[in-house]
Amino acid sequence: MIINNNIIKKYIGIILLFIGFLGFLSVWFLLPHKSEIDNIFQFSFKIFIYVILCLCVAFFPNNLKHFYLFIIALIIIFLLFIQPKLAYIGFFLLPAKGYDVFGEYYTYLYLILFNYISLIAAFAYRIGTGSPGNTFKIAISGQIVMLSGLYDIMVYLRNGMPFPDILNYTYHMKIFIGHFPSLIETIIFALFHLPIFLFVTLAPFDRWIKRLGLNID
Repeated sequence: MIINNNIIKKYIGIILLFIGFLGFLSVWFLLPHKSEIDNIFQFSFKIFIYVILCLCVAFFPNNLKHFYLFIIALIIIFLLFIQPKLAYIGFFLLPAKGYDVFGEYYTYLYLILFNYISLIAAFAYRIGTGSPGNTFKIAISGQIVMLSGLYDIMVYLRNGMPFPDILNYTYHMKIFIGHFPSLIETIIFALFHLPIFLFVTLAPFDRWIKRLGLNID
């Protein structure tokens, strides 16, 4: 299947940016700021919007004369809007209000901070004439690791803490297996993500993109 529409090919990054931005606004204003996942729709919608943003970065035109200004702008946004809010919640609100503001802290730490860093890293690679396929791999691979359960295991290993019998905060696993996992179940869950990670890392996305006629480099 070859896409011959030059307008779509030329502006696909902008189109995806528009869709992704609307999706982000929907997540931010319509979904609750908390770690709990109420249903599979909430989880799937957040993942879908993140994938759209990854594709936006991957297909964003990288031949603009002053493209580096985008990265500077993103760093300034991070330093002046995201980091101050995260610091305020972590240093002031959490000690004072505890669990009442945990959902807001979780949202900024995992939904905003982690994804923002991943997308900026991919965006920087794209600026350096990175291919769309490899840019997408950079943007999405960290998310796979984060959701795999390996991150949750490393929280305990890295900080020398004993493992609990049940990881009763891992709603991203509960949504799939129906209950909070034990350590063994978390390890198994992580191992199941290894083939997914390898597939994304090794898949010839750029070749497939060219076959679709969407190569824009």
